[in-house]
Amino acid sequence: MAPWKKRASGSRQWLISQLDPEAEEHGRSEQPDQCCLRIVVSFMLIITVLLTSVALATLIAASIASKRSWLEESPEEDLVQIMAELKSVFYENTIQILASNTSAIVSLTSPVDTLTSLEFTFNHGSSETPTDCLQEVGDVLTCLSWGDNAARLTTAELSVASGAHCMNVSLVGLGATACLSLDGRHVYAGPVVDAQKWPAERNRRFERTPYLSGYDGLKGVVERYWLTSDGAAIFVPGHVPLFWTFKDQRMCFTSSFEPPYYRSDDKEKLDLVVCNAKDTPTVHKAVANALLGRPEAVLNQNMIRLPIWSTWAKYKADISQLSVVHYATQIVGHGFPASQIEIDDKWESCYGESEFDLEAFPEPKEMVQQLHDLGFHVTLWTHPFVNRICPVFADADVQNYMVQDVGGNSSQVAWWNGEGGLIDFSNPEAAAWFIGRLLRIKEDYKIDGFKFDGGDMSYVPANGSLYSSRSQPAAFTRAYAEAAARTDSVEGRFSEMRTAFGTQWLGMALRMSDKESVWDDDEGLATLIPTLLTQNLAGYSYVIADMIGGDAYDDVGPDKELFIRWMQVATFMPIMQFSLPPWDFDQETVEIARKLVALHVELADVFYALARQRAASGIPINLPVWWIAPHDSIAQTIDSEFLLGEELLVAPVLEQGATTRDVYLPAGRWREGFEDLEGSVHEGPKWLRNHSAPLHHLPFFQRLAPR
Repeated sequence: MAPWKKRASGSRQWLISQLDPEAEEHGRSEQPDQCCLRIVVSFMLIITVLLTSVALATLIAASIASKRSWLEESPEEDLVQIMAELKSVFYENTIQILASNTSAIVSLTSPVDTLTSLEFTFNHGSSETPTDCLQEVGDVLTCLSWGDNAARLTTAELSVASGAHCMNVSLVGLGATACLSLDGRHVYAGPVVDAQKWPAERNRRFERTPYLSGYDGLKGVVERYWLTSDGAAIFVPGHVPLFWTFKDQRMCFTSSFEPPYYRSDDKEKLDLVVCNAKDTPTVHKAVANALLGRPEAVLNQNMIRLPIWSTWAKYKADISQLSVVHYATQIVGHGFPASQIEIDDKWESCYGESEFDLEAFPEPKEMVQQLHDLGFHVTLWTHPFVNRICPVFADADVQNYMVQDVGGNSSQVAWWNGEGGLIDFSNPEAAAWFIGRLLRIKEDYKIDGFKFDGGDMSYVPANGSLYSSRSQPAAFTRAYAEAAARTDSVEGRFSEMRTAFGTQWLGMALRMSDKESVWDDDEGLATLIPTLLTQNLAGYSYVIADMIGGDAYDDVGPDKELFIRWMQVATFMPIMQFSLPPWDFDQETVEIARKLVALHVELADVFYALARQRAASGIPINLPVWWIAPHDSIAQTIDSEFLLGEELLVAPVLEQGATTRDVYLPAGRWREGFEDLEGSVHEGPKWLRNHSAPLHHLPFFQRLAPR
């Protein structure tokens, strides 16, 4: 039996049963005495709530009245303190605001004593003392205003799933800024950046950076969502023209209508959603689906089960019908399953033309049929640009389908393959035009899907104007992803993206930005796990670790050791993607690759169960180690291990020349691998120092049930 056709072992089947919510029975009937007890307790609880509510209403009314009286009696005071206490049988939360004539500090304390304090500053051109504006504004808990409403700060309660308490803190005012001092806590999620590290405070400094993909080292995934190691979540809604600072253990958010944001009719407003819970996994599970969205579509099962083979790193732009068919033939000839072949740059006759280059691909229909006959699905690389020299440019230009400049002409965009226009996907007619052309080529040549490149906001010209609104330029990235999704089947997507913003619900595969064929954290192997975890916590779990071994730029490709270690990391991610073929190294590499592909295939049912869980609960597919040990200070900083679900811990070797590594196991009972069922059981938390990991071995551990 071929290795990729093996059935799941007993251990893996047990994992699947633990992950699949349909595998457990629910709704067991209660015994009569339990039922009676519940009725009595419920009645007592109702009486308690009623009495508490009356007392609480009296207390709050008296408290507010005393504060207003104090404000009126002391107009010259430069410090205002407002306390709002909310109590119920479910939670108890305290808001404290300390305000001067130039700033305010808002502190939120959760039932588990998690304190999140944000310092708000602004420029309102007034030295007036803040005043209480609660009577002027409805549906808020607290309200302060400065200088005849030149600046206004409000707090309001938000309703989310049980397990967390959330507040919306809103500051309207020129240069509205909120800052969080870390004070020793760690930060997770946020943007994917160059030279990614974990936790996020280890990344390089960012100084008032436009929070948009492609700007100042921000990569393709720039979600406005952060977690802290003490159980807080911070979310900035998409309408805020956001600038981001992260340095010196301090993270700041500024709302400002300045380039690349264009001023709208709205006042500058900084909205923050701040949530607290007992620990970080709890707050993420409570708020992730509400704030980030849940996938409404699923990937094609073969895209998860079997690897993608791309032509890019192997051939770059020097591809042809002959080379593509030869590549596919070699894949199956070396004992790998026919799966998905991705025809990358450059199959087009001209960039943006969406037509095959008939010199390089004289019979594209015949080629696609040959690939299908071999058992492959076929996808094509595409992008949002139309080069000026292409015949189709004139049509897109006259229809105003590309991003316009201030004069109403198509803006000129320089990108990595030339110069031309950028399709404005915020224009519904332009998006429909783009989609229609891809659907036509999909139908004409029986293409199965597309690899969508580009989409970074930095390609929108400084003088460019979007059809929708330039005040929110991130709308371009979202609209591009939404257009891409419309070329695919909701029941089984084959396409992938490299950029995303607010599109978690699409359920598309998301490839990491280009990786170099190096070991270090300069876009090399060391950045894979930090990027994997960042994208998962941002709501994107169908992660592709770029191409195994990196992109081999400037003719600098990986050696055998780096290639194998890269494969090992990718095995426990949802999607494996090859380009440089294992047979370009030696037979041992081929044999190791076949075993790792077979292991990934055997894990397919685990990936599917985790994907269903992700849609239902917001729990990512790949998790940081602290997910199962949130208060473990060592687990909070582990950057070279990750989890598949909550039951498998993966500890690949990431250092050149290493044949051992230190492995940290959090609390629990752990056994290495699946096959050695009689192997040693390790009781965590503990370090396994100098754990053996020769080149052919990938250390991973299964968490066992408690005794």
